[in-house]
Amino acid sequence: MVEEIKKELNEVEVEICKQQERFDELRHQITIEIVPFAKETIKKVVENGVKSDPEHTKSLDRAVLVEMKQRLGDTLERCEQIVKETLKDDSYWLHVSYKTAPNDRYRGYEDKKQAEALIHQGIRAIIGEAERILIDYKYMRVSNQSAQVYNTISKYDYSREKRPSSRHIYKGYISLPKSVEDKICQYGKGIDTLCDLLWKQRDVQERLSQQEALDIWDEL
Repeated sequence: MVEEIKKELNEVEVEICKQQERFDELRHQITIEIVPFAKETIKKVVENGVKSDPEHTKSLDRAVLVEMKQRLGDTLERCEQIVKETLKDDSYWLHVSYKTAPNDRYRGYEDKKQAEALIHQGIRAIIGEAERILIDYKYMRVSNQSAQVYNTISKYDYSREKRPSSRHIYKGYISLPKSVEDKICQYGKGIDTLCDLLWKQRDVQERLSQQEALDIWDEL
């Protein structure tokens, strides 16, 4: 009986490892696929800011506008680096340090939503580079609200202290490419699956411990 339970435990642990590998692959794919979207969106946000406040634009010295345009160009050239540096932050990826909540076997769906929101948060931090330019050239003002974590995750127990204070979070509407949204959805569903697997692992470990104790008792 003990050997059978150990075999079952091993199978569960192998599946957990496979699930972690799936997360890592999704993380890699999302990071790659978000680069062209981020580049296009950063450009659009800055240019919309310039267009939406024509009086301010016309009031700026031409040399200042040239400098601003160069700043945008430099940001677009570094876009891939910005994406990779932002999304290498493990706190955007729930699977890295995921643990099941004590006495809450069914919180997988809630964790799924949190996992998806965190990835969106990372993408918004990337697009925040555009608003940072607008802020520096007086098209926008920094407020307490703009520094807050985007409200899609405010109801979750996620610590804002994990996020570097220098990161500006874009709060406007964004529409991600379907392929990216699909992968984020897959990631969230994977968290729900991981929650079930971890509880199954806990259950099997408990059965194994109980059976080992019973075997010792029977040997007496």
